[in-house]
Amino acid sequence: MRKVVLMCSHNGERFIKEQIASITNQSATVDLLFVYDFASSDGTRVIVREMASIYTRTKIILREFTHAPGAALSFFRALEEILPELNEDDCVFLADQDDVWLPNKVEIISQEFARARRQLGVPTLTFHDVAIVNHHLTIIKNSFYVRSPFKIPRDLDPERLLLANPIVGHSVAVSTDLISLVCALDQKKKYLMHDWACVLVASRFGQIVFHNCVLSNYRQHDANVLGAHGRHGLKGIVARLKRHGKRVSVQAHEFIGEMIKAQSAMNPAGIREFSIDLRLKKLHSRGGIPWQYALAKSAIKRGPTPKRKLLAAFIFMCGNVR
Repeated sequence: MRKVVLMCSHNGERFIKEQIASITNQSATVDLLFVYDFASSDGTRVIVREMASIYTRTKIILREFTHAPGAALSFFRALEEILPELNEDDCVFLADQDDVWLPNKVEIISQEFARARRQLGVPTLTFHDVAIVNHHLTIIKNSFYVRSPFKIPRDLDPERLLLANPIVGHSVAVSTDLISLVCALDQKKKYLMHDWACVLVASRFGQIVFHNCVLSNYRQHDANVLGAHGRHGLKGIVARLKRHGKRVSVQAHEFIGEMIKAQSAMNPAGIREFSIDLRLKKLHSRGGIPWQYALAKSAIKRGPTPKRKLLAAFIFMCGNVR
Protein backbone atom coordinates (compact mmCIF):
# COMPACT_ATOMS: atom_id res chain seq x y z
CA MET A 1 0.00 0.00 0.00
CA ARG A 2 1.46 3.33 -1.07
CA LYS A 3 0.98 6.44 1.02
CA VAL A 4 0.11 9.27 -1.35
CA VAL A 5 -0.55 12.92 -0.47
CA LEU A 6 -2.50 15.30 -2.69
CA MET A 7 -2.09 19.01 -1.99
CA CYS A 8 -3.56 21.95 -3.88
CA SER A 9 -1.82 25.30 -3.58
CA HIS A 10 -2.46 28.93 -4.49
CA ASN A 11 -0.20 31.74 -3.29
CA GLY A 12 0.87 29.65 -0.32
CA GLU A 13 4.43 30.86 0.22
CA ARG A 14 3.74 31.93 3.85
CA PHE A 15 3.15 28.43 5.14
CA ILE A 16 3.71 25.77 2.46
CA LYS A 17 7.36 25.10 3.33
CA GLU A 18 6.44 24.22 6.90
CA GLN A 19 3.57 22.03 5.74
CA ILE A 20 5.65 20.11 3.20
CA ALA A 21 8.36 19.58 5.83
CA SER A 22 5.78 18.10 8.22
CA ILE A 23 4.62 15.69 5.48
CA THR A 24 8.08 14.57 4.36
CA ASN A 25 9.31 14.07 7.95
CA GLN A 26 6.59 11.61 8.96
CA SER A 27 7.47 8.52 11.00
CA ALA A 28 6.06 6.44 8.14
CA THR A 29 7.46 7.51 4.79
CA VAL A 30 5.11 9.21 2.33
CA ASP A 31 5.80 7.68 -1.08
CA LEU A 32 4.41 10.46 -3.28
CA LEU A 33 3.45 14.07 -2.65
CA PHE A 34 1.57 15.65 -5.53
CA VAL A 35 1.37 19.45 -5.36
CA TYR A 36 -1.14 20.90 -7.81
CA ASP A 37 -0.53 24.63 -7.99
CA PHE A 38 -3.29 26.80 -9.39
CA ALA A 39 -2.07 30.18 -10.66
CA SER A 40 0.25 31.17 -7.82
CA SER A 41 1.85 34.55 -8.41
CA ASP A 42 4.14 34.46 -5.36
CA GLY A 43 7.06 32.17 -4.55
CA THR A 44 5.02 29.00 -3.93
CA ARG A 45 6.33 27.09 -6.95
CA VAL A 46 9.94 28.03 -6.25
CA ILE A 47 9.60 26.74 -2.69
CA VAL A 48 8.06 23.45 -3.84
CA ARG A 49 10.82 22.87 -6.40
CA GLU A 50 13.52 23.62 -3.82
CA MET A 51 11.96 21.22 -1.34
CA ALA A 52 11.64 18.51 -4.01
CA SER A 53 15.41 18.66 -4.47
CA ILE A 54 16.09 18.55 -0.72
CA TYR A 55 13.54 16.05 0.63
CA THR A 56 14.36 13.04 -1.53
CA ARG A 57 12.84 10.57 0.95
CA THR A 58 9.46 11.48 -0.55
CA LYS A 59 9.02 12.01 -4.27
CA ILE A 60 7.50 15.49 -4.69
CA ILE A 61 5.75 16.16 -7.99
CA LEU A 62 4.69 19.73 -8.87
CA ARG A 63 2.03 20.33 -11.49
CA GLU A 64 1.17 23.85 -12.57
CA PHE A 65 -2.04 25.42 -13.85
CA THR A 66 -2.67 28.95 -15.09
CA HIS A 67 -6.22 29.26 -13.76
CA ALA A 68 -7.42 29.17 -10.13
CA PRO A 69 -11.06 28.01 -10.05
CA GLY A 70 -11.34 28.04 -6.24
CA ALA A 71 -10.60 25.48 -3.52
CA ALA A 72 -13.33 22.93 -4.31
CA LEU A 73 -12.98 22.88 -8.10
CA SER A 74 -9.18 22.87 -7.83
CA PHE A 75 -9.29 19.71 -5.73
CA PHE A 76 -11.87 18.10 -8.02
CA ARG A 77 -9.56 18.81 -10.96
CA ALA A 78 -6.56 17.40 -9.09
CA LEU A 79 -8.46 14.25 -8.11
CA GLU A 80 -9.42 13.66 -11.74
CA GLU A 81 -5.81 14.20 -12.85
CA ILE A 82 -4.30 11.93 -10.22
CA LEU A 83 -6.78 9.04 -10.51
CA PRO A 84 -5.12 7.24 -13.50
CA GLU A 85 -1.80 7.22 -11.59
CA LEU A 86 -3.14 5.55 -8.44
CA ASN A 87 -2.96 1.90 -7.49
CA GLU A 88 -6.02 0.08 -6.25
CA ASP A 89 -4.72 -0.21 -2.68
CA ASP A 90 -3.26 3.31 -2.29
CA CYS A 91 -4.12 5.40 0.76
CA VAL A 92 -4.55 8.99 -0.47
CA PHE A 93 -4.26 11.83 2.05
CA LEU A 94 -5.76 15.24 1.23
CA ALA A 95 -3.60 18.17 2.34
CA ASP A 96 -4.03 21.92 2.53
CA GLN A 97 -1.06 24.24 2.01
CA ASP A 98 -1.14 25.95 5.39
CA ASP A 99 -1.58 23.31 8.11
CA VAL A 100 1.03 21.21 9.93
CA TRP A 101 0.85 17.44 10.39
CA LEU A 102 2.07 15.78 13.57
CA PRO A 103 4.91 13.30 12.97
CA ASN A 104 2.87 10.10 13.47
CA LYS A 105 -0.23 11.06 11.44
CA VAL A 106 0.55 9.04 8.32
CA GLU A 107 1.64 5.98 10.29
CA ILE A 108 -1.50 5.89 12.45
CA ILE A 109 -4.02 6.70 9.73
CA SER A 110 -2.52 4.34 7.15
CA GLN A 111 -2.76 1.50 9.70
CA GLU A 112 -6.36 2.44 10.49
CA PHE A 113 -7.13 2.69 6.79
CA ALA A 114 -5.62 -0.74 6.00
CA ARG A 115 -7.53 -2.35 8.89
CA ALA A 116 -10.83 -0.86 7.72
CA ARG A 117 -10.23 -1.97 4.14
CA ARG A 118 -9.44 -5.53 5.23
CA GLN A 119 -12.63 -5.73 7.27
CA LEU A 120 -15.15 -4.55 4.67
CA GLY A 121 -13.33 -4.01 1.37
CA VAL A 122 -15.55 -1.06 0.40
CA PRO A 123 -14.74 2.55 -0.57
CA THR A 124 -13.19 4.04 2.56
CA LEU A 125 -12.77 7.49 4.10
CA THR A 126 -10.84 7.93 7.33
CA PHE A 127 -10.41 11.12 9.36
CA HIS A 128 -9.06 12.26 12.71
CA ASP A 129 -9.29 15.03 15.27
CA VAL A 130 -7.23 18.22 14.90
CA ALA A 131 -5.98 21.02 17.13
CA ILE A 132 -6.97 24.58 16.24
CA VAL A 133 -3.95 26.92 16.14
CA ASN A 134 -3.22 30.50 15.12
CA HIS A 135 -0.83 31.50 12.35
CA HIS A 136 2.11 31.10 14.75
CA LEU A 137 0.93 27.55 15.65
CA THR A 138 -0.07 28.60 19.15
CA ILE A 139 -2.88 26.39 20.40
CA ILE A 140 -6.33 28.01 20.38
CA LYS A 141 -8.28 24.81 21.03
CA ASN A 142 -6.80 21.40 21.81
CA SER A 143 -9.48 19.46 19.96
CA PHE A 144 -11.93 20.28 17.20
CA TYR A 145 -14.55 17.92 18.64
CA VAL A 146 -14.21 18.43 22.41
CA ARG A 147 -16.75 21.01 23.62
CA SER A 148 -17.92 21.34 20.03
CA PRO A 149 -21.49 21.35 18.65
CA PHE A 150 -20.37 18.60 16.27
CA LYS A 151 -20.52 15.11 17.77
CA ILE A 152 -19.04 11.97 16.27
CA PRO A 153 -20.57 9.53 15.35
CA ARG A 154 -23.94 11.33 15.64
CA ASP A 155 -23.21 13.83 12.88
CA LEU A 156 -22.09 11.13 10.45
CA ASP A 157 -25.76 10.22 10.10
CA PRO A 158 -26.51 10.48 6.34
CA GLU A 159 -29.43 12.86 6.89
CA ARG A 160 -27.26 15.21 8.94
CA LEU A 161 -24.51 15.03 6.32
CA LEU A 162 -26.83 16.65 3.78
CA LEU A 163 -26.90 19.73 6.01
CA ALA A 164 -23.42 19.98 7.50
CA ASN A 165 -20.01 18.37 7.13
CA PRO A 166 -18.42 17.73 10.56
CA ILE A 167 -15.14 16.50 9.05
CA VAL A 168 -12.10 18.76 8.65
CA GLY A 169 -10.97 18.34 5.04
CA HIS A 170 -7.24 18.09 5.65
CA SER A 171 -7.76 15.23 8.12
CA VAL A 172 -9.19 12.99 5.39
CA ALA A 173 -7.59 9.96 3.72
CA VAL A 174 -9.49 8.13 1.00
CA SER A 175 -9.30 4.97 -1.08
CA THR A 176 -8.79 4.94 -4.84
CA ASP A 177 -12.24 3.46 -5.48
CA LEU A 178 -13.83 6.29 -3.48
CA ILE A 179 -11.93 8.85 -5.56
CA SER A 180 -13.23 7.15 -8.69
CA LEU A 181 -16.83 7.52 -7.46
CA VAL A 182 -16.29 11.18 -6.54
CA CYS A 183 -14.75 11.92 -9.94
CA ALA A 184 -17.85 10.43 -11.56
CA LEU A 185 -20.13 13.04 -9.97
CA ASP A 186 -21.79 14.97 -12.77
CA GLN A 187 -22.09 18.59 -11.61
CA LYS A 188 -19.11 19.16 -9.34
CA LYS A 189 -19.60 22.94 -9.36
CA LYS A 190 -22.78 22.41 -7.32
CA TYR A 191 -20.84 20.97 -4.37
CA LEU A 192 -19.67 23.36 -1.67
CA MET A 193 -16.36 21.57 -1.03
CA HIS A 194 -14.55 18.55 -2.43
CA ASP A 195 -14.18 16.93 0.99
CA TRP A 196 -17.93 17.25 1.67
CA ALA A 197 -18.55 15.47 -1.66
CA CYS A 198 -16.18 12.69 -0.56
CA VAL A 199 -18.02 12.36 2.75
CA LEU A 200 -21.44 12.23 1.08
CA VAL A 201 -20.33 9.53 -1.36
CA ALA A 202 -18.63 7.48 1.36
CA SER A 203 -21.78 7.61 3.50
CA ARG A 204 -23.82 5.92 0.74
CA PHE A 205 -21.29 3.69 -1.02
CA GLY A 206 -18.70 2.80 1.59
CA GLN A 207 -17.53 3.44 5.13
CA ILE A 208 -16.39 6.41 7.21
CA VAL A 209 -13.88 5.67 9.96
CA PHE A 210 -12.95 8.13 12.74
CA HIS A 211 -9.69 7.96 14.67
CA ASN A 212 -10.19 9.88 17.90
CA CYS A 213 -6.72 11.35 18.15
CA VAL A 214 -5.31 14.80 17.35
CA LEU A 215 -2.90 14.29 14.46
CA SER A 216 -2.51 17.75 12.90
CA ASN A 217 -2.64 21.47 13.56
CA TYR A 218 -5.45 23.31 11.76
CA ARG A 219 -4.00 26.75 11.20
CA GLN A 220 -6.32 29.78 11.35
CA HIS A 221 -5.25 32.95 9.57
CA ASP A 222 -6.62 35.81 7.50
CA ALA A 223 -6.50 33.87 4.21
CA ASN A 224 -8.42 30.74 5.29
CA VAL A 225 -11.07 29.63 2.79
CA LEU A 226 -12.93 28.05 5.70
CA GLY A 227 -12.22 28.63 9.37
CA ALA A 228 -12.91 26.74 12.56
CA HIS A 229 -12.52 29.60 15.02
CA GLY A 230 -14.03 32.68 13.43
CA ARG A 231 -16.44 35.29 14.82
CA HIS A 232 -18.95 37.24 12.77
CA GLY A 233 -21.43 39.99 13.61
CA LEU A 234 -25.17 39.53 13.15
CA LYS A 235 -25.16 41.08 9.69
CA GLY A 236 -22.33 38.82 8.60
CA ILE A 237 -24.03 35.72 10.01
CA VAL A 238 -27.28 36.50 8.18
CA ALA A 239 -25.46 37.09 4.88
CA ARG A 240 -23.49 33.85 5.24
CA LEU A 241 -26.60 31.87 6.13
CA LYS A 242 -28.44 33.20 3.08
CA ARG A 243 -25.63 32.13 0.77
CA HIS A 244 -25.07 28.87 2.59
CA GLY A 245 -28.77 27.97 2.65
CA LYS A 246 -28.98 28.26 -1.10
CA ARG A 247 -25.79 26.28 -1.71
CA VAL A 248 -26.69 23.52 0.76
CA SER A 249 -30.08 23.09 -0.89
CA VAL A 250 -28.56 22.99 -4.39
CA GLN A 251 -25.88 20.51 -3.27
CA ALA A 252 -28.38 18.21 -1.55
CA HIS A 253 -30.69 18.31 -4.57
CA GLU A 254 -27.81 17.45 -6.91
CA PHE A 255 -26.53 14.66 -4.69
CA ILE A 256 -29.94 13.00 -4.29
CA GLY A 257 -30.27 13.18 -8.06
CA GLU A 258 -26.92 11.40 -8.38
CA MET A 259 -28.15 8.71 -5.98
CA ILE A 260 -31.33 8.22 -8.02
CA LYS A 261 -29.21 7.67 -11.15
CA ALA A 262 -26.83 5.34 -9.32
CA GLN A 263 -29.70 3.28 -7.90
CA SER A 264 -31.18 2.73 -11.35
CA ALA A 265 -27.79 1.88 -12.89
CA MET A 266 -26.53 -0.70 -10.40
CA ASN A 267 -27.57 -3.63 -8.29
CA PRO A 268 -29.70 -2.28 -5.42
CA ALA A 269 -27.27 -3.85 -2.97
CA GLY A 270 -24.51 -1.58 -4.24
CA ILE A 271 -25.83 1.57 -2.55
CA ARG A 272 -27.39 2.16 0.85
CA GLU A 273 -30.68 4.04 0.95
CA PHE A 274 -31.84 6.07 3.92
CA SER A 275 -35.15 7.52 4.97
CA ILE A 276 -34.21 11.09 4.04
CA ASP A 277 -33.21 9.94 0.56
CA LEU A 278 -36.52 8.17 0.07
CA ARG A 279 -38.50 11.22 1.20
CA LEU A 280 -36.50 13.65 -0.91
CA LYS A 281 -36.59 11.39 -3.95
CA LYS A 282 -40.36 11.80 -4.04
CA LEU A 283 -39.91 15.56 -4.28
CA HIS A 284 -36.76 15.66 -6.40
CA SER A 285 -38.38 16.15 -9.81
CA ARG A 286 -40.62 18.92 -8.47
CA GLY A 287 -37.95 21.07 -6.82
CA GLY A 288 -39.10 24.39 -5.35
CA ILE A 289 -41.02 24.70 -2.09
CA PRO A 290 -41.82 21.00 -1.41
CA TRP A 291 -38.12 20.16 -1.65
CA GLN A 292 -37.11 23.11 0.50
CA TYR A 293 -39.74 22.26 3.09
CA ALA A 294 -38.44 18.71 3.49
CA LEU A 295 -34.81 19.81 3.80
CA ALA A 296 -35.66 22.74 6.11
CA LYS A 297 -37.64 20.41 8.38
CA SER A 298 -34.59 18.17 8.59
CA ALA A 299 -32.41 21.18 9.49
CA ILE A 300 -34.70 22.17 12.36
CA LYS A 301 -34.82 18.62 13.66
CA ARG A 302 -31.18 17.65 13.22
CA GLY A 303 -29.11 20.84 12.98
CA PRO A 304 -26.21 20.46 15.48
CA THR A 305 -26.03 24.19 16.30
CA PRO A 306 -28.49 27.11 16.60
CA LYS A 307 -27.01 28.53 13.37
CA ARG A 308 -27.56 25.23 11.59
CA LYS A 309 -31.16 25.13 12.80
CA LEU A 310 -31.62 28.74 11.69
CA LEU A 311 -30.34 27.62 8.29
CA ALA A 312 -33.79 26.04 7.81
CA ALA A 313 -35.39 29.44 7.23
CA PHE A 314 -32.91 30.32 4.50
CA ILE A 315 -33.20 26.89 2.87
CA PHE A 316 -36.97 27.35 2.71
CA MET A 317 -36.65 30.80 1.15
CA CYS A 318 -33.96 30.03 -1.40
CA GLY A 319 -36.35 29.19 -4.26
CA ASN A 320 -36.34 26.54 -6.94
CA VAL A 321 -33.13 24.49 -6.94
CA ARG A 322 -33.54 22.67 -10.25
